[in-house]
Amino acid sequence: MTKTRLICGFPVALALLILLVLGCDELITEVNEYTIAGHPTADFTVSPSSGCIPLTVEFTDASIGPIVKWEWEFGDGETTILDTTNFSSITHIYENAGSYTVKLTVSDAIDGSDAEVKKRCVIAGHSIDTFSFTPDSVCPGVEIAFTPLNYGGISTWSWNFGGDGTSTDSTPTHEFSASGDYVVTLTATGDCGEAILTNTVHILPCAETAIWADVHEGCVPFNVQFNDSSIVPDTGEVIDSWDWSFGDGGTSTAQDPKYTYTDAGTHVVTLTTTIQGGGTTSATDTIIAHGVLQADFTGSPTEDCYSPSRQFLVKFNSTSTGTIDSLEWDFGDGTVAYNDTSPIHAYTDPDAYTVTLTAWGCEEAESVMPKTDFVILWDTLDTALIYISNLPAVDTGYVDVSYTFTDTSGGMIDNWFWTFDEASDTSIQSTATHTFTDTGLYSIRLTISNMCDSASTAKPLQIVPVPPTK
Repeated sequence: MTKTRLICGFPVALALLILLVLGCDELITEVNEYTIAGHPTADFTVSPSSGCIPLTVEFTDASIGPIVKWEWEFGDGETTILDTTNFSSITHIYENAGSYTVKLTVSDAIDGSDAEVKKRCVIAGHSIDTFSFTPDSVCPGVEIAFTPLNYGGISTWSWNFGGDGTSTDSTPTHEFSASGDYVVTLTATGDCGEAILTNTVHILPCAETAIWADVHEGCVPFNVQFNDSSIVPDTGEVIDSWDWSFGDGGTSTAQDPKYTYTDAGTHVVTLTTTIQGGGTTSATDTIIAHGVLQADFTGSPTEDCYSPSRQFLVKFNSTSTGTIDSLEWDFGDGTVAYNDTSPIHAYTDPDAYTVTLTAWGCEEAESVMPKTDFVILWDTLDTALIYISNLPAVDTGYVDVSYTFTDTSGGMIDNWFWTFDEASDTSIQSTATHTFTDTGLYSIRLTISNMCDSASTAKPLQIVPVPPTK
C-alpha cells in the first residue's frame, strides 16, 4: 500500500516544477491515494538434479511479483544474494557427494518476502572418497574390517591386501598372516568412473602365547606349577611382560608362577604376553579344583505312628558337599543303598533308627555322617510303672528323706510328668527325686507319652516319722 501526497492536484514532483515555473495561488491540499500491489511468490527449477561430482547445477528463477532481491541457500553451506532485476538463473558447483536441500527467498522493495524450499532436490554422487579399517596395529591372525566411506553407484570392488590376499566384497574382513606394514589397495568402479585408493595397515610382531601346567585337577588345597610355553617370532623380539589370571581372583606377573588353589570350582586360567615393542596376545587353560568332602543329608518325614497295616516311607536327600565319587546309605534297620542321592526307604517296625551316610570323593577321601534316632516309628504304650528305691518298708517312707522315683514302664517314651501331691513340686525326667517334709499318705502320679499314645499310673506312699535311734 503506497501513500502519495498531492499539491495543487498534482503529484509532488510535478507540482514543485509548476510552482517554480508558473506559480500557484491555490491552497495546498493533502489527499491520500492508495495503490494495491501483490506480494512476491518464490519458485525455481533445477537442472540437472543429479550427477557425479564436481556437479554443476543451474537454478532458474520462476518466482512472480515485484522482486528486487533473491537469496539462494544451496544446502552445502554456500549462500548467494542477488539484487539485479535482470536475474533469471544462477549456477552452483557441488564439490562433495551428498543430497542437498535448496532454499530461495525473494523480497520486494518494501517488506514483502516469500521462500521456497526444495528438499533433496540435488543429489551429487561419486565413486568413492576413502576407506577405513579397524582395529589397527594388531597381531597377525586378528580379523580387521575394511569399510569404504562416502561412496555411491559402485558396481565392482577389488581389494588387494598388500600381497596377503584379495577380496571382491564391498566391506571385507581380513586376517594378516605375519607382522609388517601392508599397503592395502581398493579399486572401485561405478557410475562416476574408477577410483583407486590406498591405505597402510600396521601388523605388530606378537608371540603365540601358550600355557603349560603340571596338573589340571586336584583336591583343595593343591599347588599347580604354571610355565609360559609361548613361541616368539623369528624376528629378534622378546616377551617383556607376563600377566597371569588364575580364575579365582589370583594374579601374577612372573614368567613361571606356582599357585595354590583353595576354592573349589572350574577355574579358567589366562596368560597375556606382550612383545617388547610389539603386540599383546592371550591363551587360556582350565584347572578343576575339588572341594573338601563333607557328607550330610536330610529326610522327610522322620516321625510317624506305627501301624501294622502300612509301611512308613521316608525320602532322604544327600546334601553332601565336595566332589563325590560314591555314596553308601545305612538306614539303621539292616538295609543299605548305594550311590543314590535321593533314596526312599520303607520302615516296617516301631523303633528309633540311626541313619548313616558315608561319602567317598577326591583322592579316596571319606566322610561319615551318622544321625542318631533320625527316624522314629512310635509304638503304643503299655501301663506306666513306678519303682521307688530305698524304702524302709513296702509303700512306706520317712519324712525329710530324699527318695528316687524311676519309670520302669518300657516302650518308646518321649515325655514324663511326675507329681507328688505337693503342688509346687513336679518333674519331667524319666527318673525323679523328692523329699517329703510332712507325714501323711501321698499319691505318686506318673504320666508317660509319645506323639502317638499316653499312659498314667498312681502309687500310694505313706510318709511316717523317722523312728528314734536305739
